[in-house]
Amino acid sequence: MSNKEIIVELFNSLRLGHVSSAFISLGYDRLQDIVCIKKEDIDAIITNPNVKEKFLRSLYEERVVVSLWLQDLGLSSYQESLFSFGLTNLKSYINLSKTSKEISGIASQAHRCRLLRAGFSLVLVQVLAECNKSHVVATGKWDKHEHLAGGRNGYFLCLTAEVYKNNIKDASKTALTDQKRTVKFLVDSGSDVVTLRHDVISELQLDCIGTAKQCGAGGKIIKTPVYYACVNIGGHRVDVEVVGDVMDSLGTPVLRHFNHFIQDEKHVWLTRE
Repeated sequence: MSNKEIIVELFNSLRLGHVSSAFISLGYDRLQDIVCIKKEDIDAIITNPNVKEKFLRSLYEERVVVSLWLQDLGLSSYQESLFSFGLTNLKSYINLSKTSKEISGIASQAHRCRLLRAGFSLVLVQVLAECNKSHVVATGKWDKHEHLAGGRNGYFLCLTAEVYKNNIKDASKTALTDQKRTVKFLVDSGSDVVTLRHDVISELQLDCIGTAKQCGAGGKIIKTPVYYACVNIGGHRVDVEVVGDVMDSLGTPVLRHFNHFIQDEKHVWLTRE
């Protein structure tokens, strides 16, 4: 079946054939688009509350939806194996990970990754619906950080973002210069500071706004310069004070401006209203 034929078959199977044309006319001509649709978009297409409730309930619970979904993904050959593990509705695919025994029958690594990516999309739909947030800002992941013992210390949550020089001399403190640097940050939820490597601070010529006291070796109190900068994460800027260090890290001064969701290898940054 073609993509559009799969959509028509989906709604016919759910006894909602009269709304299939409305979805297709708005560009929802792939099943993956429909299973990941936002609630507000459904509200605009299906105005009858009873029909909408039936659609949402059936979409995640009906066995036929999984059959068509796997066909849309080009993975229908694995249906019998997946069904044998009880993966017969979309809800059952939300908690899958690369170590799940349920996908052991999929020999192709590329096909396993495709299924897990599709399942992760379902997770995001659930998270966004529960959090009632507008959209995903950025996605980080568990990764080795080359500036932490050359990457030999294992995996940490990391995020790549831009750092700008924030012109402190501007009265409004909102003017950004053209000086910026793309940085791979280690995400440290246990830290109350943001750190940048000294070469990044020097390259961006960040303005020093004072000093902070830190406890050094042997309990010695040392004064550390504090700089002013802006971190840009997915188009959302956060003005921060930073201190120099041997690596770049994001602490709570940045993390608290976003909602967060961690699933398998990914760290999703969500808008926070």
